[in-house]
This record gives sequence, structure tokens and C-alpha cells, in this order.
Amino acid sequence: MPAYLMLAGQPALSEFRLGRLLEQLRRIDVRAVGLDARFVYAVWSDQPLTVDGQARLAALLEVAVDAATPAGQPIWVVPRLGTVSPWASKATDIAHNCGMTGVRRIERGIEFRVEARSGLLAGLVGPPAGADRADRAVLQAHRHASGRDRFRGAGLLRHRRHK
Repeated sequence: MPAYLMLAGQPALSEFRLGRLLEQLRRIDVRAVGLDARFVYAVWSDQPLTVDGQARLAALLEVAVDAATPAGQPIWVVPRLGTVSPWASKATDIAHNCGMTGVRRIERGIEFRVEARSGLLAGLVGPPAGADRADRAVLQAHRHASGRDRFRGAGLLRHRRHK
């Protein structure tokens, strides 16, 4: 029975880059007061990982242990549903080489947390700031809780085969 596991990772951007991105967000909506960006990992395996397997995977991915959830509206930027990113291919190969053969796929995304003075920043969902045409072809942004559920489920982790 396939199993899915979500893991929170390390910061995705430096403080400098977060500051620059927050400045760009404030030009779009002055209510933006804070920004955080962390990697998130979705793991698809043949069966639930053992405690030892989860610990090995956490060490491999440098998962943030006991990290507090930052404040703000979450916006998930993940590979387009149905695609297999080059990062996922390499990470899955590395997991297999480390003896985790039950892992079918590991995918990485970024969870941005935008903190605002009031209300949602509705105009912020779209391609990440500075994304070029190639990025838009392979990334999707999800603002609602359903985005987290779609990332967690098979939609992101299963590759669509074309006829």
C-alpha cells in the first residue's frame, strides 16, 4: 500500500534574498509585513517508512527538526502536477543508493509564508517573482489549503504518461 510523507526542510532563501523579495511584495501590496520561505518534501514510498527509515531520510534531506511553523498565509510553489523534476529524479536515485529502495519518489517544493497586516494578499499568487518563461512552465503556486493536500497526494508524486 503506497504511503505519503510530508517533511519540512531548511530555509529556502537567505535573509538577504527574503528582504529583497519582501520589498518586491510591498510594491504589489503594502500590507505585506513579513516573509519566510522553507523547503518542503513529499515522499512517496511503497509502504510507510519505519522510524529508522524516516530518521535516515530526514538526515539525507536535512529536515528541520521541531521547527515552528512561521506565521502568515502559505503559498506553495511546486513542480507542475504530473511532471517529474530533475531534482526529484536525482534525490530518488540518491535515496535508493542509500538503501531506501522502497522510496518511489521524493519531490521538493517551497512553502512561502507571507505575513500581512490584514486580509489575504490575493494578488500575489502566480509565478514567483523574477521567474522566467521556463520556470512558469514547470512551477505551480497554490494559495489555498487544497494546494497542500494536492502536494501531499498522488497528484504531484505520480508522473502522467502520455499516449
